[in-house]
Amino acid sequence: MVSVAGRLPDALRGPVSVLSLVVAVLGVTVGYVVVLWGLSLVFDMQGYGAAITTGGALAVVAGGLVSLAVGYAGWRGFMRIAT
Repeated sequence: MVSVAGRLPDALRGPVSVLSLVVAVLGVTVGYVVVLWGLSLVFDMQGYGAAITTGGALAVVAGGLVSLAVGYAGWRGFMRIAT
């Protein structure tokens, strides 16, 4: 079976690897911040009171988890291409 790195032309291997690493770093960073912000909304630590519902706060947490998943996928892609 041919690996992902074996299917890419040599000229594209470096740029795709860097792009995948950038997606990983940004996804994990943004996901971490958004999850923590969402958790602070869930536990009403921001002082918004009734303006943010629990459902809305959980939607923010879910968005952060999706961003973390995208970051993890970027890391997995980087590891498959770089090795």
